[in-house]
Order: sequence, then C-alpha cells, then structure tokens
Amino acid sequence: MRAFVAIPIDEPVRDELVRAVDPLKRAGADVRWVSRENLHVSLKFLGDLDDAQADRLRNLLRAERAATRPLEVRGLGRFPPRGAPRVVWAGCRGDLAPLARAVERAAEAVGVPPEDRDFTAHVTLGRVKSATNARALSDRIAAAADQPFGSQTLRALVLYKSTLTPDGPVYEELETFALTA
Repeated sequence: MRAFVAIPIDEPVRDELVRAVDPLKRAGADVRWVSRENLHVSLKFLGDLDDAQADRLRNLLRAERAATRPLEVRGLGRFPPRGAPRVVWAGCRGDLAPLARAVERAAEAVGVPPEDRDFTAHVTLGRVKSATNARALSDRIAAAADQPFGSQTLRALVLYKSTLTPDGPVYEELETFALTA
C-alpha cells in the first residue's frame, strides 16, 4: 500500500487556499492542481508499505505523545526557488519540525529510508508539468508571498493510503492519531 503521514487542513483554511489558487490558474500555466479534498501538510511520504510495516508504524504513531500546537498557513511559494517552478505551495508557520522528526524516526523503524533533504512545512497546491507560462505563474506566486490563509490548532496526524488514478490520487484516511492537549 502506498502511504504517507500528514496533517489535515481545517475547512476554513482549505477555503482560503482554493480561493488563492484561482488567480494562479489564470496565469495559463501547465499545472496539475491539487483537489480541495487532498490539501494537507505532508510530514512523511512512506512509499509502499506491506501490512506488517503499516501495523508497526501505526503502533509507533499511537505511542507518540506530541503536543497540540498552532499552525498558520501563510504565503505562496514554489520549489525550486529559482528557475522553472515544479511545485506551487502555501507556507506553514509553526513548530512542526519536532513532529516531523518523530514521524521520520517511526518510519525509519519500519524500514522506510530517511529523507535526503530538510523538512519544509508546506501545503502543496499544484505540480507544474511544463514550462508553459511559467513566468506568469511565478509572478503571481511572488505577488502572494505573504498572503494569510488562516490558522488552526494542530490536533492530530493522519496515516493516509494513496491510490493513483488517471484523474489524480485518491487519499483514504487509515487512522487518525490524536495529539495531547
């Protein structure tokens, strides 16, 4: 099963992110936009897990005693920061690095290789497929570099199953792990 661990985004923040994507779409760039229901903050993409790995990971995440924390979604950006964009994202402010490290440790314990880059908290809004109108897209992203999209309290992590389809990925919540107050 293809899986990942993520932070769900509250509905009011999702609404603001969807509104922010509209002007980006008008740039005419070749982007596959993430559907509203799939917006989240990924903490760790796990790849393919077998049942034993998934069960062990669930047990490790259940045992994690991370505290709730504030999360602010603010500003648009892109990866990479220079050249043609490949990913359009909304930034996240809040101390998510300890949580990401805990998920990384749990994933490594079940045999998932560690990330080769530092964790950058963000909500992926779209994946750029070609350089068509990339400059216009980049300009619109830069114009919203500090735009606020809302805040929420991070109360849970979710283990998702991801099924790839011709119309894009379909995410299924496998288990929610509540954080402590």
